[in-house]
Amino acid sequence: MTKFCAAVSACLAFASASGAQAQDPSTGSGQAYPSRPVRIVVPFAPGGPNDIIVRLVAQKLAESWGQPFLVENRAGAGGNIGTDYVAKSAPDGYTLLSVGGRLIINPLIG
Repeated sequence: MTKFCAAVSACLAFASASGAQAQDPSTGSGQAYPSRPVRIVVPFAPGGPNDIIVRLVAQKLAESWGQPFLVENRAGAGGNIGTDYVAKSAPDGYTLLSVGGRLIINPLIG
């Protein structure tokens, strides 16, 4: 568990540090990213481990970047419904996907 906490902390530290230099991909201008709320899609049911971890990370990202990070659960079909939703969303960097091992396994069993 300690290694996991260290990994999450490292990801948050990287995200916080890189936020000052990021540009808004939807405009291509020098406007800071994120300039509007960011949606993180969890392709699993609310209250599960993936959901809890993403909510903790989203809270820290919102605090450090000054923009809301909204967590949206789209469960079903082994994670494929949420993954499909994100794949079909606008490629502007404002819809993110929380993935786990299922992203690797699902193509192999279908």
